[in-house]
Amino acid sequence: SWPPAGNSFEREVFKTRSVELYIVIGSRHETAAGNWSAYRRQRAFEMHEDERCSGLVLPLELDSAVYVFRRSEAAGDDVVLDVTDGAAGSFTKGRDRATR
Repeated sequence: SWPPAGNSFEREVFKTRSVELYIVIGSRHETAAGNWSAYRRQRAFEMHEDERCSGLVLPLELDSAVYVFRRSEAAGDDVVLDVTDGAAGSFTKGRDRATR
């Protein structure tokens, strides 16, 4: 993956009801890859960095990261991207922990 920074298509991923799992191979640097605004605003998925997988992405100098988004069971089918609150959502680094 390695989605372009600030892209518009990742918002659509979070709106798509059939998506249960979304994995991003990108960077720890928000300006380098991914739509961090969409990551924070969405409420249907729990996000965490898989540090074990992140350490396997080469070259290591890129400070790469693997982020795993799993649809939250509590979210149900009715939750889509919340585009009104930029502060919503967060993620926890670690293999087995995810919070919102």
